[in-house]
Amino acid sequence: MKLKQRGNAMVALIAIVVLLGGIALAAFLSYKSAYDYGNKMDNELEAIYDNNKNIYAQGTQTVLEIAQVPAMYAEDFKKIIEADIQGRYGKDGLKATTAFINEHDIKIDGGAVEMYKEIQPTIKAFRAKFEANQTKMIDVKRSYKTAQGSLWMGFWLRIAGYPKVDMNKFNPITTDRTENVYKAGKEDGPLKLR
Repeated sequence: MKLKQRGNAMVALIAIVVLLGGIALAAFLSYKSAYDYGNKMDNELEAIYDNNKNIYAQGTQTVLEIAQVPAMYAEDFKKIIEADIQGRYGKDGLKATTAFINEHDIKIDGGAVEMYKEIQPTIKAFRAKFEANQTKMIDVKRSYKTAQGSLWMGFWLRIAGYPKVDMNKFNPITTDRTENVYKAGKEDGPLKLR
C-alpha cells in the first residue's frame, strides 16, 4: 500500500512540477512577446520620425530649389535680350525694344510658365508623401498605446520597461493655424489665398 501511495504522491508531484513549469513557460513567453513588441515599436516610431525629418527636409529643399529657376530664367532671358538689342541697335537700342520683340515674335513667358507649373505638382507630391508618413506614425503610435493599455500585454510591457522612448516626441507636425483652430474649436472661414 505504501508503494502505491508513494507512486500516487510522485505522480502528483510530477503533475505539479509540470503545471508550474507550464505556467512559468507561458509567463516567460508572454514577457518575451511583450519585450519584442515594445522593442519593435520603439524602433519603428524612431525610424518613422527620422524619415519624416528626411521627407520634410528633402521636400522643402526641392521646392526652394525649383522656385529659384523661374527667376534665374527671367534674369538670364533679360540679359540675352538686352545684349542682343544693344548689339543690333546700339546703346539707345532700348528705344527699339518693341520693334525687336515684334520682329522676333518673342514669347517672354514660354519657358517661365512651364517652370512655374512644375512647382505646384512638386509641392503637392512632397505634401502627400509627408502626410502619408505622418499618418503612418500616428497609426503606429495608436497601436502601441493600445497595446500599452491592454491588460495582459500592457502588464508585460510595463514589466519590460516599455516604452523606452518619449511618446510625446511622435506627434504630427502641424501649423499655428491648425493649433489655433483646435484651441478655439471652430474655423474662421475658408482659407484666404491672397
